[in-house]
Amino acid sequence: TMEAFSIGVILEGSFDIFGLVSFDGGMRMEVTSSRAEVEVWGSMDFLWYSFSLAGQLSLFYGEGIVGSLQVSASQGTGLVSALYSIEGSFQFEINTTDTARSIQVLDVDESGIVKGLKEGEIAAETVRVAMGGSLRLVSFIEFKGFMQFTFSETGFETYLIMSGDLGFFGRLVMTANGLITHNQTDGFVLALNGTADFAFGLGDTIGVFADASIQINTSTVNSYLGIAADTYIIGLNGRISLLLLE
Repeated sequence: TMEAFSIGVILEGSFDIFGLVSFDGGMRMEVTSSRAEVEVWGSMDFLWYSFSLAGQLSLFYGEGIVGSLQVSASQGTGLVSALYSIEGSFQFEINTTDTARSIQVLDVDESGIVKGLKEGEIAAETVRVAMGGSLRLVSFIEFKGFMQFTFSETGFETYLIMSGDLGFFGRLVMTANGLITHNQTDGFVLALNGTADFAFGLGDTIGVFADASIQINTSTVNSYLGIAADTYIIGLNGRISLLLLE
């Protein structure tokens, strides 16, 4: 629908300092009869690192604010990248209105790698913080992961996925969901659902191999995170292998 009143301005600019630091970005500001909005974007190159910024904040009159801000960093090519490389993204999201809103959220694959942004939704009266990235050392050791924290009027929830590829020396994979909430039916509830798989050694013949799981739900009435009420389970399996001996 057409706004009864709207006025806006866009500012853009760039600079370069002797090829060492370069920046390109802009800002859009708009005021309408129903909201005021600010959007920023930009990218910066410093030596062999690249940074980008994208964000939008909207003030809905009489309702609250909705917005998100993403900052990402990556390492380019060069001598340093032969030794290590690092990249990551940080996202802050907020919705203080009393209805769910559509915003840009991080697009994360099943291994925890942030692929970019996508259309998503944030629940009413919610703050969400997410971060993900990867670190590669030399040519065969790599760690990657993603974490998300959600704060709302019902409580706190977190999600974690992390993996490490140690090449011939082993692997580490861990996923976990956590929840702390309070309601009239259950009172205070703590729920945790996580798994871990660890291997360290030389192939499958020499080393330490283990996997663990934990499922906790302190509610005596309802299930949370896919865990039945009143559940307390901790599992651990492991073995030590030395050639043909275990």
